[in-house]
Amino acid sequence: MKVRTEAALGITDSSHRMSDTMRSDAERVAAAFHEAYERLAPDHGYETRKASAVPWGDVPERNRQLMVATVFDLLSNNVIDVVEP
Repeated sequence: MKVRTEAALGITDSSHRMSDTMRSDAERVAAAFHEAYERLAPDHGYETRKASAVPWGDVPERNRQLMVATVFDLLSNNVIDVVEP
């Protein structure tokens, strides 16, 4: 898994610095969300964009960065929590 810098993820607020654990959690949740979303979309009559309807590792970099930054924001604002498997 490729580790991205905070700046690349759009995280500029010093109060929201990513720990290695939170970065890993954000990547893991974003990847799982993407895979579930792509898998479930057809069941709901939705066709996703071809550029992003690929395995997580093949999702365009900007899309991955946005998804990870979104998950990080939810984690850092206590909207979601990660339970270790």
